[in-house]
Amino acid sequence: MPYRNPRVICTRAEHQRDSSVYDLPCPSVERITLLVIENCRLARCSTDYECPDTCPNLPLDQILQCSKIYFITRKGGYQRRADISFDVNYRATLWSEEEAKATIERVLPLINILFISEETLRRMFGMTGDLKDVHRDFAKKYPSLKVIASTKRTVISPQKHSFTSLIYDVGEDRHFTEPEYGNIDVVDRIGSGDAYVAGALYGLLRFGRIDEAAKYGNAMAALKNTVNGDMTVCDLRDIERIIASHNSTGPKNEMIR
Repeated sequence: MPYRNPRVICTRAEHQRDSSVYDLPCPSVERITLLVIENCRLARCSTDYECPDTCPNLPLDQILQCSKIYFITRKGGYQRRADISFDVNYRATLWSEEEAKATIERVLPLINILFISEETLRRMFGMTGDLKDVHRDFAKKYPSLKVIASTKRTVISPQKHSFTSLIYDVGEDRHFTEPEYGNIDVVDRIGSGDAYVAGALYGLLRFGRIDEAAKYGNAMAALKNTVNGDMTVCDLRDIERIIASHNSTGPKNEMIR
């Protein structure tokens, strides 16, 4: 991934700065300004960026990114407004499990919304039991967590997958899942995890409920699997039509793609 300066993807009037979207694909602690932190509702961090030439210490850089958000808003005298979302998204080609676990454990006490796979919970963190119990036990270990989401992909064949997710609302001690999107015709699965995170965060920000987070996340991920390239190309109406069709009890509209 080439190095790029932080850029505003979209913004409105100057007095509506909290509607701006900032893109920091190669983030560093020096590049996160107080203006961004003061005017955002949610900050997302992940461990899966790969730019070794320009960000050789990226895992540590991610910790600093989370830490600055934390200390500016809590230690710097400002009321914290932004929740911090973290997508573990472990990649064995980037670092070992031991390195990843040690680094991620330093980040987790800062995190409010966690995206983590069942495999990572069990293999990297040694959690056991039913996935719902695993979520509960993990939330007890890291009290800052408000939401934990784990996707569930069933690989029927290389070209046929099914997809859903399980999301846990820590404060309400409540889980939500929905029937899977079955027999998805997979064109390109790369980016479906990021699509899920985007949809889930949209659902949380707009509705504040884990059921909506799951619905938007699942629909975004299912659609991404059918699209070539690493990004979902659609608008909100597309996703909402897919959600409505998926949750309908009558005949499915096969024209909705």
